[in-house]
Amino acid sequence: MKKMIVLAVVTANLLAVSATSYAAAPKKIFVEDKQIQSDVAPIIQKGRVMIPIRAMTDSLDASVSWNQASKTAIIRKWSEAVKLTVGKNTAYYEKAGQVNQMTLDVPVKIINNRIYVPLRFLSQFFGYQVAANGEAVFVHSPLSQHEQEILYRGDLAEAREMAMEKGPKSAHFVHKPIRSTKEIEGFETTFLFPVGEANRFFLISDNTVSFYELQDDFFAITWQAHIPVGQKDTLELFLENKITNTMGNKPKIEGFFFHRTSGHMTSTNIAAGKIARDGTIITMGIKRIVGGEVTEESGSLALQLSGEVRLDAVESTPKIIGGTEIKSVTKEQLKKVTSRMTYEEVVGILGHGKDIGSGLFIIEYEYGGQQFTLNFTSYDGLITEEDYKEIQKLIAV
Repeated sequence: MKKMIVLAVVTANLLAVSATSYAAAPKKIFVEDKQIQSDVAPIIQKGRVMIPIRAMTDSLDASVSWNQASKTAIIRKWSEAVKLTVGKNTAYYEKAGQVNQMTLDVPVKIINNRIYVPLRFLSQFFGYQVAANGEAVFVHSPLSQHEQEILYRGDLAEAREMAMEKGPKSAHFVHKPIRSTKEIEGFETTFLFPVGEANRFFLISDNTVSFYELQDDFFAITWQAHIPVGQKDTLELFLENKITNTMGNKPKIEGFFFHRTSGHMTSTNIAAGKIARDGTIITMGIKRIVGGEVTEESGSLALQLSGEVRLDAVESTPKIIGGTEIKSVTKEQLKKVTSRMTYEEVVGILGHGKDIGSGLFIIEYEYGGQQFTLNFTSYDGLITEEDYKEIQKLIAV
């Protein structure tokens, strides 16, 4: 059942890639805020943006192998791979340990000895989001600016809560995934965070333990193993290094904050606490729920130990796409801006105005001899109501 669910989610995500059609090739394509550099421009085929394969894979930090005889390209990132054949509308892929195929809107093409691949399909296959409007296409991680702020620089407990939600749902397997071979009775999930950290953790589920890391705005599973269920509690066995079938290199970490949820159909047990360097488990809080009612509760279940300080926060490095010169725009461009457009969509129409010191979020333009600024609360935030009204005043003159 678990494999079927994973496969259904993967297929559903890939089927969404055909939602946008293009009338003209974009003038600029940005991947994680860096413009793709290529000596040939992208093209449009049946409303889909096609881009030279090497420029695309280099920008996504993926690898590509080419079989000249079969005219087939295999593109790989993490343990995931997709096989595309020139002139064929079928893509074969392996993702999360599942193998399947899907139909493409437009096949790979060779034009002037260059191999062109569909930009949106390839980007979204590897988990990137794609936004486009007019002259520009933006390919970026699935994490919003707000989510990145929390994960990289936010409160430790809040960052851990987000990592516990995002990691298991969206992580990519760096190595071939291993699956649970024996389910324990009921359910049990244990998160183990290194003391002071939020973006790395072990997750024990059934008889499998996985290590998650946030890498370049994506959660990746870099190590896995099986735990021989039956003799002791899975957490105790893991702490004693009683593991088998390892995949990858296990990180050496001493001292954890743990959060555990277990139970059966009508009861749930929640516990949190500390695991000392010698492996001693110190429970700081517990909660027991039976039939929807709390029957026992004591201590603290906060996702942070008393006095624990965050150690893995990184300095703010805001994404800067803005230019260095105030850009003049036309009335025709301003008329295309709507009140529900994001930063990416507005910049796709108006171009990159001058960034005035707040990184991505405040950019400056000029129209009819008058300068104006546009303010955005985040990378994927909407234009403010005040700024939209100002634009309407400008074009009404």
